[in-house]
Amino acid sequence: MKIKRVLVSLFLAMGICSFLFSNMLAAKQEDSFEVLLDQAPIQESYEQFPQVHIQVDSSTQVEDLRILLVCGEEESLLEGQWKTNEEDSWSWDTMIAKEGSFMRLQIWRADTMLYESEAFSIHLPTPKVQFSVDGQPLREEMQVYDHAIELQVHFPTQMNIEKTNFYHQNEKVELLWNENKDQARISLSKQGMYRLQYELESSQGVTAKGEMSTTLLLDFDKPQVQVFANGKALHTADRFDQEVVLRFEVMEQNLDVENSKIMINDQPISVQWTKEKDKYVSEIAWQDGTYKLSYTIVDLAKHQAAAIIMIFYWIRKSQRYN
Repeated sequence: MKIKRVLVSLFLAMGICSFLFSNMLAAKQEDSFEVLLDQAPIQESYEQFPQVHIQVDSSTQVEDLRILLVCGEEESLLEGQWKTNEEDSWSWDTMIAKEGSFMRLQIWRADTMLYESEAFSIHLPTPKVQFSVDGQPLREEMQVYDHAIELQVHFPTQMNIEKTNFYHQNEKVELLWNENKDQARISLSKQGMYRLQYELESSQGVTAKGEMSTTLLLDFDKPQVQVFANGKALHTADRFDQEVVLRFEVMEQNLDVENSKIMINDQPISVQWTKEKDKYVSEIAWQDGTYKLSYTIVDLAKHQAAAIIMIFYWIRKSQRYN
């Protein structure tokens, strides 16, 4: 009876030892895996597809190992080949070409997980663009130039230049790239307003579409002003014996209404400007008297047109009330 109890105790002890040895072996196998992303310990986040490098001691049997990428409940088998290296160990390399959050790497043999990494995420940055002229970043409000300009285009991320395009009024504009392919120039030499649209693609294949937040205005000419009195051109020292309506016509697409002034006898008067196709117009009804008319018309590019007109304007009362 005692012998039987001894044998039972011996078998139990052997089982416990076997269990402990198996666990120690599994722990040893787990500890032997060195897993790196981009040749460094795994970080919390990546903005590019990282390169996976796994190294394990040469005594480890690698033929039946499976390398899994786990993202949430989704699992995918990573493809790669084990190779021997000079350090008398096995190494395995591949790239993770997938975006996601809370991702983990796992190493399995049959139904046993031998290794699991800390969680990490991969999110490729959306390509962006920045603009400047003469080294000065563009502001949000409209920028006005009285000369041709070169618009500098800056890309914080590496771009696929074959699939990065800019458009003005649905027409493709030419991009002149620098040697590093991280900046380009757009020459703007024609008068008009520009608010370019763009289609971007980074070297990692991420795309984006958008439009400049700033409007550019190129205006090279000063305003052309014509003044009419009752439908006829007004001249210095004109005299009238009937009531007159003056009409100002400014051939200008970009009139600076706030800074354009019309003055009578050196006193500014309030006028209303109306846009008609390619010009601005304003009308003034006159009373009888003698007047000095002057104006200073300004466009958004600060070009000015100014003149002084002496008008002798007289109405006989008998005619005025007949």
